[in-house]
Amino acid sequence: MVIGFFVVSTRAATGAATLSVSPATAIVANGSAFSVQVYEDSGTATVNAVQANLTYPANSLTLTSISTTGTSFPLEAQSSGSGGTITMARAINGGTSPVTGKQLVATLNFTSSMTTGSATVDFTTGSAVVSSVDNTALVLTTQSGTYQPDTVPPSTPTSLHTTGSTGTSIAIAWTASTDNVGVTGYNVYRDGVKITTTAAATLAYNDTGLGMGTMHTYQVSAIDAAGNESTKSTSIQVTTPDTTPPTVPGTLTAAAPAYNQVTLSWGASTDTGGSGLAGYRIYRNGATTALASTTGTTYTDSTVAGSTAYTYQISAYDGAGNESGKTSAASITTPEPPDTTPPTAPGAFQSTNTGLTAISLSWTASTDNKAVTGYQLSRNGSQIATLNATALTYNDSNLTYATTYNYTLKATDAAGNLSNPATLSVTTLPLKVGDLNLDNQINVFDLSILLSNWQMTGTVADLNHDNTVNIFDLSILISNWGK
Repeated sequence: MVIGFFVVSTRAATGAATLSVSPATAIVANGSAFSVQVYEDSGTATVNAVQANLTYPANSLTLTSISTTGTSFPLEAQSSGSGGTITMARAINGGTSPVTGKQLVATLNFTSSMTTGSATVDFTTGSAVVSSVDNTALVLTTQSGTYQPDTVPPSTPTSLHTTGSTGTSIAIAWTASTDNVGVTGYNVYRDGVKITTTAAATLAYNDTGLGMGTMHTYQVSAIDAAGNESTKSTSIQVTTPDTTPPTVPGTLTAAAPAYNQVTLSWGASTDTGGSGLAGYRIYRNGATTALASTTGTTYTDSTVAGSTAYTYQISAYDGAGNESGKTSAASITTPEPPDTTPPTAPGAFQSTNTGLTAISLSWTASTDNKAVTGYQLSRNGSQIATLNATALTYNDSNLTYATTYNYTLKATDAAGNLSNPATLSVTTLPLKVGDLNLDNQINVFDLSILLSNWQMTGTVADLNHDNTVNIFDLSILISNWGK
């Protein structure tokens, strides 16, 4: 490949001549072909023949051919070259008029093998331009050609960017580089490894066969015909989109260990889209909005009510937001909630009969959201009876006369809830003097008791407390007769 050729020529004065090569200087890529034109310039003098003997470094340049296309000297007396020397003897046909001025003699075609240094194509002794007037050589000067290898890399590609991606491909593009000779292509690197080389005119690449949801780093460098490579472009990172949802979760089961709690469990999903399984969404009662999400394969719903039917479904989602289908529905009914409502307090709590040693109590029934199961009766702070729900009276006996008793009555239900207390204070009747049988009357029964204890000591019949049942005690009893 020939890059940056330019021609330097000198026009000879009349009566003089010049042999030159064009281009006189050039940068030539290693391995590329390039051409050198040999010219004669006789000024105003007419010429009909040229002898051009040249040398070249055979270790740097290889002569591939000598072309006569376009020459003014079509008659080839001698033309050969190898091993670093070229000999050409060319003339104008006899019937053709001689030429003046600058004329092409021949084209030398080379292949470069230069990597360092330079290569010169130079004229040697014996080169001549022959006058058509007297067949003598005109005064001759020569101009050589010197060629150097291409060691300058192209500029770094810029503006590397992505132009689109699918689940398995990433398309990138960049801005062209420049070079002192010419850019021949671009190396594309993925994750630090070269994956392709594009043509010079191709400023884009579509990388296919990738995995979904995978991130890749890209860079691009420019190369020229000499194999010089630019520095790599600024890198970009691109992730292929994940469009594949996870699999549907495995069989869903539901349990209700408490009235306000449902526990769910299901089989794990898998995800092959590249972004990875991110979690699960819980749906309740056919709602389109998830109740909750979790990363595990179990979930406890603590927002349920007792004695209520619920249905659940589970879906899986990945890091890209793709959501699987939902599981088959699992149904569950929560248990009845515990009864925390106490009964009402018993009403109309009263004493219906008060004696010396007994008190009869009554009340009206309590009510409850479920059912009253009974009553608890306490006397002076201590429970004395547990009654069934139908018992609305109680006779408290074995009491002491003339004593005040404080009663508390509470209703209860099956859950053990107790009502507010109903309270009552009752005082037993005082003992009448002579009422020996404690029936609150002084009569013959009391007389019988006194007489049966006559002359005894330490008995209830000792009404005057003189330690003997005698006439004085009888007198007291008779004085209270009938009271």
